[in-house]
Amino acid sequence: MKIIGIHNTGVTSSCALVENGKLSFAVAEERITRSKYDKYFPISSIKKCLKYSKLDFKDIDIFAVGWNPAKNIALRTRPGFSEWVSYPGYRFSSNPNNLLPNLNREIKEYEHTLQEFNFKKNKKLKIVYVNHHTAHLAHAFFLSGFNKSDLLSIDGYGEASSFVWGRGNAKKIVVDKEQEYPHSIGEFFSTITSFLGYTAYKDEWKVMGMSAYGKYKKYYSKIKKLIKLDKKNIFLNDLNYFNYFNFDSKYRFSNSLIELLGEPREKNDKIIQKHFDIASAAQKVLEELVLNLIIKLSKKSKNNNLCLSGGVMMNSVLNQKIHDLKLYKNIYIPYSPDDQGNSIGAALWASNMYDKKNKFSSKQLKIPYTGREFSNFEIERQLKIFKVKYNKVSNIAKIGARFISEGKIIGWFQGKEEFGQRALGNRSILADPRKSSMKDKINLAVKFRESFRPFAPAIIDEYKKDYFVNGEKINSNYMERTEKFIKKVANKVPSVVHKDLTGRLQTVKKKDNKIFYDLIDEFRKITTIPIILNTSFNLNNEPIVGEPKDALRTFFTSGLDVLIIGNFVIKK
Repeated sequence: MKIIGIHNTGVTSSCALVENGKLSFAVAEERITRSKYDKYFPISSIKKCLKYSKLDFKDIDIFAVGWNPAKNIALRTRPGFSEWVSYPGYRFSSNPNNLLPNLNREIKEYEHTLQEFNFKKNKKLKIVYVNHHTAHLAHAFFLSGFNKSDLLSIDGYGEASSFVWGRGNAKKIVVDKEQEYPHSIGEFFSTITSFLGYTAYKDEWKVMGMSAYGKYKKYYSKIKKLIKLDKKNIFLNDLNYFNYFNFDSKYRFSNSLIELLGEPREKNDKIIQKHFDIASAAQKVLEELVLNLIIKLSKKSKNNNLCLSGGVMMNSVLNQKIHDLKLYKNIYIPYSPDDQGNSIGAALWASNMYDKKNKFSSKQLKIPYTGREFSNFEIERQLKIFKVKYNKVSNIAKIGARFISEGKIIGWFQGKEEFGQRALGNRSILADPRKSSMKDKINLAVKFRESFRPFAPAIIDEYKKDYFVNGEKINSNYMERTEKFIKKVANKVPSVVHKDLTGRLQTVKKKDNKIFYDLIDEFRKITTIPIILNTSFNLNNEPIVGEPKDALRTFFTSGLDVLIIGNFVIKK
């Protein structure tokens, strides 16, 4: 059975193709359209997916959407929308809108909704709408390889919920508890993101990065007023401080928050210590709220396994604290726990529901390299079209390592593109972590962004114990968590050590990405250091490069020194 998963609600739409339980292709719409955070229906990525898979629309059995509008309809009647539709097609929504609210309102399970269209030659189009958080949980659980697990998803909001927890068992996902919007941990952190001059739903990780430069105690008691635990040990937002219901407003906070914290930072204002302190307090409160949920969940279960998803789980500092609790033996966070991953989650959920012959392989599903790949022939054709001078080489790992060891900043374009917001060694900018000036150089001359923004240490898995506290137990294939450097070796790689002595590390295994592993290993042979600086191959406010032409344009419009694309080396 062939199923295409779709995410097209919120930020950055995406699509995924699952065939007989295997993930064949997945890509975000922004990678194709080159429009950062493209949120529109992912028709371009669906067409690209079909092209690369040599399929047609008529070959697809089910389209699975990671948002279930029936849940919205059943909770709220909108007579104007239901009774006076301007376009007849809207009745696909307006008719259920009149019927569902009259059903038993105590019904909690709107797990999914099925639409079916019949065409000639007995061909049917099936569209399955999967609950937003169910898609999040499916993405984590089916990739984890666990036979059973506790499940938790936290983000801004789904159809009506801001978090759910439940259980995965025998390929079945059961939701046991949820919190209704507008009470939301994700919205709390997004509001602080907005207050600090950044864009909600897009820049929360900047606030996370800022938190290391602040002291949380000064604003901690004030920030705690925004969201707190109620008697049932679940969080409630004090809605006096928020303004996220007013979508026409520039701000997501009210005047009450300004009275509490002072004037907000505007986008281009200088960042001062106050902003770092607010970020630190917000990060602290976020951690307390989420850790409390996990403690509560663990007490209700005897499970050794935990799967986490939802946009809040993009917070790698938080994820480190979750591991430090040691309440679960095994914790799995997928490579795209944010909404982009819901195209994969929805497709996997539908495959589990409707394709009884599916054969899920967690080993195959865990591989994050799901997008387009270009042969040397295709790359060379592009180089010739653009009249670019190049050298073709055989051992790119050895040559790339030499350039990096000489202080060159290189663009690295190899194999299939990664899925998600993090570059994991196939569409990366790479540099020497030994040079303390490298962080500022890349931020200013290549990425064109704030100087406090950190870079990831990509480390050969066998050497992680030599550089990180508790390194023997660390497994961070997707940069999903931060870890503390061992103090005595941190000065060897200053450009990947954050202010709080942590790094958002990527552990690199040979079996997962041989060419990237070989590159780091060649760098180790030259320098004795088994780590390189890794960041996404893109300029500020642009998507990660997808095709060779994207890599060429980024290379020639930034401070990159060398581009290694396939087996071709291009220098300035």
